Amino acid sequence: MGIQPVSDIKDAYTQWFDSLSADDQQSFADAWPLIKADAETLLTDKDSMTGRIEDAGLDAKELPGCSEENWKALADVIDVLVPASSEY
Repeated sequence: MGIQPVSDIKDAYTQWFDSLSADDQQSFADAWPLIKADAETLLTDKDSMTGRIEDAGLDAKELPGCSEENWKALADVIDVLVPASSEY
């Protein structure tokens, strides 16, 4: 599967983020740095995340794949659009 156009990613993210309550938007903004770091680790060193994945009730071997290119495209959009937690 190829990378989605950035405009499609931006539109989908904006629609999702705007549908959240103000509290949920703030919670996401606060959590985004942690989410991003863990997602990057999951892409580059899934074995180190196995325990956490299993603690969440998932099987690491059954997780859907994501290319680093697709993740970078999504993360770049979110980095620009998610308000910094200090902006709330």
